[in-house]
Amino acid sequence: MTRVKNQVVRLLESCNFKIRSIVSDISTQTAQKLINAISNGQTDTDLLIALCHHSVRKRQGDERLKLALEGRFTKYMQQQLRMLLDDLHYFEKQKMQTENVLKELFTNEQMEKIKKLDEVEGVSQQQAEIIMAEIGAGIDSFSQADQAAKYAGLTAGQRETADQQKPVRAVPGNKHLRVVMVQIAWSAVKVKNGYWKAEYQHLKKRIGAKKAILAIARKMFKAIYKVLTTEHRYEKWDAKKFYDNRIKTIEFKKRLSIAG
Repeated sequence: MTRVKNQVVRLLESCNFKIRSIVSDISTQTAQKLINAISNGQTDTDLLIALCHHSVRKRQGDERLKLALEGRFTKYMQQQLRMLLDDLHYFEKQKMQTENVLKELFTNEQMEKIKKLDEVEGVSQQQAEIIMAEIGAGIDSFSQADQAAKYAGLTAGQRETADQQKPVRAVPGNKHLRVVMVQIAWSAVKVKNGYWKAEYQHLKKRIGAKKAILAIARKMFKAIYKVLTTEHRYEKWDAKKFYDNRIKTIEFKKRLSIAG
């Protein structure tokens, strides 16, 4: 689906229809209206601008929209666009069929856990299903959250040389779990005034963006482990909670240093 969407964007841009310059994703309502109109042969700039959502028109302005939508379209290009849209609809239909089959494979208990996972920040319904499919059914075989995180490929590796241990890249693990957890982490750190965003900004200054997002993914996975293995439900915290915890940690370390 992503490949076909990119082909649609490239085809439209070759005809000077710069839809991606006015909307972030061609799956949005405005983008779909514009693409369908162009595929039906509509190239009048004023009519295309009228199809844009009022928020898009307010944000971009009519002059910018006119520049982005003033393109030329041949019959050949129109037919090619229609074929790409047919491919996209076919893949969307296949996706829906696959999702229906997956729902039949999950037990009632697993479906309840998927609903609990859906409460976690950044986790969508599809991502919750991937987590359940990859580790949910057998998560009881891991006695600790760290073991499960290692299986997911979210822990740092170790390299031993001459009796010295050096941290290296994360251990290889379940690539599907690792990818989906990193996606979840990126979504979570974008939540305004969120706990994970505050912790990510703190870690990013020390270890860089890539290591910081992997650390957030590992911490979130441990929270998911607790949700799956206990009756605990995910509790959403704000940024204030993170800073309060930081203050408590610093004070505790000071007391330890004084006692030592």
